[in-house]
Amino acid sequence: MEAKFLASVISFLSIFLAIYADTDFLVPNYDNAEHQLKVYEIRSPLVLSCNITKAGDYVLKWEKNGTDVAKVKELAGRYRIIAAERKFIIDRTDVADDGLYSCVADDQKKEINVVGKYNPIYIVTKNDPEIVNKTPDVIYLCQRF
Repeated sequence: MEAKFLASVISFLSIFLAIYADTDFLVPNYDNAEHQLKVYEIRSPLVLSCNITKAGDYVLKWEKNGTDVAKVKELAGRYRIIAAERKFIIDRTDVADDGLYSCVADDQKKEINVVGKYNPIYIVTKNDPEIVNKTPDVIYLCQRF
């Protein structure tokens, strides 16, 4: 009787573990996993990758804000997908590339919050500017005309 009970428990646990192990097989590359965040610098490449940890022949698809990247007009001609490496790459990003990207395979979806890092552009003129505010990242100038 104990042997039957023990066999039942082991069978249940093995089924449970098999189901649990299969639930999360997509593993995106985050800069901050807690917030599912990836940060890129404007005008620099953005590389998203999504590892598949489950055996099988899966087709990985990429979405931006819930739409297949092939249908996003702003991305047309600016991205490439390297299927063998499970990568989505935008070679030269712009401000419109922020958004919620997803890697999708076999009815599983993992989201990646993609946020651009904006580096200010400085304009210098021959007039003497006044410094209005200064932080470690940026200096705000008020120009006299």
